[in-house]
Amino acid sequence: MQTKGSERSRRERVERGIYRRTGADGKVTYEIGYRDSDGRQRWQRVEGGIKAARAALADVKARMGKGARVAPAPRLTFGEAAARWQETQAANLRPATQAAYGASLRTHLLPRWERRRLDSIDVDDVARLIEELQRAGRKAWTIRGNLTVAGRIFDFARRRLGWAGQNPVRLLDRSERPRSDQRERRVLSGEELERLIGAADDRYRGLFAFAAGTGARLGETLGLKWRSLDLEHGTASITHQLDRQGRYVELKTARSRRTVELPASLVSLLRTHKLEAPYSGDDDFVFTARQGGPLEHRNVGGRALSRAIVRAGLEGEGQAAPTFHALRHGFASAWIASGGDLVELSAHLGHRDPSITASTYSHEFEKAARSDARRVRLDGIFGSVLEATGGSGGQ
Repeated sequence: MQTKGSERSRRERVERGIYRRTGADGKVTYEIGYRDSDGRQRWQRVEGGIKAARAALADVKARMGKGARVAPAPRLTFGEAAARWQETQAANLRPATQAAYGASLRTHLLPRWERRRLDSIDVDDVARLIEELQRAGRKAWTIRGNLTVAGRIFDFARRRLGWAGQNPVRLLDRSERPRSDQRERRVLSGEELERLIGAADDRYRGLFAFAAGTGARLGETLGLKWRSLDLEHGTASITHQLDRQGRYVELKTARSRRTVELPASLVSLLRTHKLEAPYSGDDDFVFTARQGGPLEHRNVGGRALSRAIVRAGLEGEGQAAPTFHALRHGFASAWIASGGDLVELSAHLGHRDPSITASTYSHEFEKAARSDARRVRLDGIFGSVLEATGGSGGQ
């Protein structure tokens, strides 16, 4: 039987502050050693190899160098950290986001980890959570939502609660993360888009045209007020939205609040719409219900769009029926196909960062670049041959 002393003798110093430990089963793990903010010697196991250990030690030193308190709380449980996070961080989020995060905690995270100490939850536990949710038939976006909440709690514990461990969510390998269960995006051609807008009810036609011509989201389109439009200069300031509860709220980030240019045809359509609209004051919504109030997400993105899709003959045809978001995708695809710039597109769509745009529309960017490159390459290979052939067509 192996004694405690013999187990300790298996810890080997690799370099300053970093140690290698070999378990009874021969498994090698790494630990870092340091003195915390109270001057106490601490040992912390690190998931991964020597590079991960170096990064963990550097992180501890950097935080202490900035004056952050680093004193591990070995008894801190996931439930305690989650409660503190909800009180101080999640309370500042929008009601809908708070509700979604609260549901993730109640339904999936707290039942598994509430009484467990943070130090005892590792990347294997997170991978196991993903596997269990997948077996239960949960969608990929639901699983990703749970990982987001868990990751934020671990990060909060490191920043604010003195916990010095590693966030196990960040240690997941890409192959271990849930894959997207989204169907392939339906991108409407110009002819299909014309049919869809033409088939819409009169009171929704301008709304669909605005979304298609600007790439605005449904909530942003519904929240548009006349004071936000400058029809003389052909611009729209997108600063607010209508959420699914019908509340008029400011967009979350500075990047999402933006001013976009309007195509001349859309400006003309909006001018006509304003002349005919019974509610056209600066504080009135551009697209309204019959009594002047705001339209509902479900009516526009559901019933009104469905009727237009059927009339335009866009259902079936071996493809998924277009959603309201297809108008936004269509705008982005047209922009990319015309050689538009990535950074400008990102700003126009209100994405937080151009990397999001690049990731979302990577296929379209690759397709545009591939088409241009192939055309140039084929011209170089066959251009002179085909010209010569064309010139001797009489032979």
